[in-house]
Amino acid sequence: MEKLYRLAAAVPRVTPGDPRANAAAMASLFERAAADGAAVTVMPELALTGHLGDLLTNRQLLAAAEQGAAELAAATRDLPGALIVGSPLPVGDRLFNAALVIQGGAVVGAAVKTHLPNRLEANDGRWFSPAAELPETEIEYAGSTFPLRRRALFSDGVLCFGVEFEDDLAAVTPPSHELALNGAAAILSPAAHPEGLGADAARRRRIMAASERLTAAYLAAGAGFGESGGDAAFAGHALIAVDGALRAETDDADDVFISADLPVAWITHLRRARRDFHTTPADSIEPLKLAPLPAVAGVGRLAPDPTPFVPKDPGERRARCAEVLRIQSGALARRIVACHAERMVLGISGGLDSTLAMLAAIETCRSLGWKPDRLLTVTMPGFGTTGRTRGNAEDLAELLGAELRVVPIADAVRGHFRDIGHDEAERNTVYENSQARERTQILMDLANAVNGLVIGTGDLSEIALGWCTFNGDHMAMYGVNAGVPKSLIRPMLETAAEKAPEAVAAILRDICATPVSPELLPGAQHTESILGSYELHDFYLYYFLKYGETPETLLELAEAAFADRVDRAALTAALETFGRRFFVQQFKRNCSPEAPQISEISLAARGGWEMPSLIDPAFWRK
Repeated sequence: MEKLYRLAAAVPRVTPGDPRANAAAMASLFERAAADGAAVTVMPELALTGHLGDLLTNRQLLAAAEQGAAELAAATRDLPGALIVGSPLPVGDRLFNAALVIQGGAVVGAAVKTHLPNRLEANDGRWFSPAAELPETEIEYAGSTFPLRRRALFSDGVLCFGVEFEDDLAAVTPPSHELALNGAAAILSPAAHPEGLGADAARRRRIMAASERLTAAYLAAGAGFGESGGDAAFAGHALIAVDGALRAETDDADDVFISADLPVAWITHLRRARRDFHTTPADSIEPLKLAPLPAVAGVGRLAPDPTPFVPKDPGERRARCAEVLRIQSGALARRIVACHAERMVLGISGGLDSTLAMLAAIETCRSLGWKPDRLLTVTMPGFGTTGRTRGNAEDLAELLGAELRVVPIADAVRGHFRDIGHDEAERNTVYENSQARERTQILMDLANAVNGLVIGTGDLSEIALGWCTFNGDHMAMYGVNAGVPKSLIRPMLETAAEKAPEAVAAILRDICATPVSPELLPGAQHTESILGSYELHDFYLYYFLKYGETPETLLELAEAAFADRVDRAALTAALETFGRRFFVQQFKRNCSPEAPQISEISLAARGGWEMPSLIDPAFWRK
């Protein structure tokens, strides 16, 4: 895997007014961060002194703060990584609320607060000057000489990070947007907001939103227990968010330490893929060079989610499933209105995909004010159809109030075999695909007869692998499932079963328990025994499309995610199948029906995934 950096947020127990004691506490906590492998560690705003009101301008205190910074630098000289710590910084006749950047026994730079708050517990404008008044010059401080910048970036050549105070993030125009546009993959935030009703939730929302908006990691370390008193209480709230997702959080009031790992290559890939990321103008900022920062071997603590499309939390999962169904039915309703269609036509098999499409179509009928029998469902038993799946499909359609027709296809397919001279005993691709194309022909002709639309059932995972018959089940008039991965469909049906009448719920549960199968051959025919696990394919699809990962790293991530239940041979085989089929089957995606985009992972030919159909799958292995 490309370089992985561990980022940490730490909150020492501050003794207000004693910079030397605070320096010792921070050195001890930074030792813990270094032992943990952290490349960069951020500590709270004014942690070196505490927030001391009018004492902040006291010459004795400022001298003690400078001595404390020098002692902190000396104490951490032999530790890898960089430390960001809040401190007052006098420059000429001005005082700035600063974050000192310490590495290798020296203060190598500083960032200063841009927006000064004016509130009861932190009237910064009373003591500090804003960043706009910072002279961009070189200063000597705490035994080190370093340049001052109003917007400060730091980089070791791979990891580039910026510093933004919590009050700056809360401003109308946060400086972090310029830092991100100039390459900062991480924003580190010294903070000192007091606690209060809803304060932690508001901080969490703000930081998660900032990390998503900036496509970056965002870390905050808030002032802790030692500074509580008077009119303000502090809880040492520390958070780490990456691209909108909360990776670590704590509200322990004493000696807080949290960390999370950041693959810089993921941030780079996401920003390249965001068409709008670099459209906002920003002044150019030259990063200050740091010595190489320590990287983490392998996948570190990324803990990749084995089911990235399916939330682990039950409540969040139910909400996701409901939202997907709303998107499907809303998009389908709009297509019906635009086409002036009078019916929907759906082939049902008793499998996961057609069942989800049926639920979406029934919900569409409800939203349009239609009776459910405006949905025409069709079972088309063939050579491999089982009684279990056919029974589930037909019983569910009747319970939901849809019109049901049964059109057996065996005789028609046998007639086609005679027409083309195919021996029925030869159960090859012709044998299988003739059934799929016969079913599509029936659905299309019925749609013409009732002025309806054929609803496609193919899901995102099948589309990724090309697991469909070209101009068979590959084709429809609208692909309602095309944005839904296979690994999410079963949870969607399970969620629907929770609210359904028991007769419907029982069928949905049995459909979820039925092995995935195309049922084109007599006897058992299990798709996952041919392709490999859909869970694995969805995992590879997610990390390949979202982060542009290489096969080598995908395998590393899969080993970390599935270590307890899938061996390396199975992971490798599924990865090889995924890569080969994904590139070879692009021609099917290029002429697939329109479909609603459900998430950021889309293979839609128009606006989703665009790729020539000429790519040799050997590309995947190079």
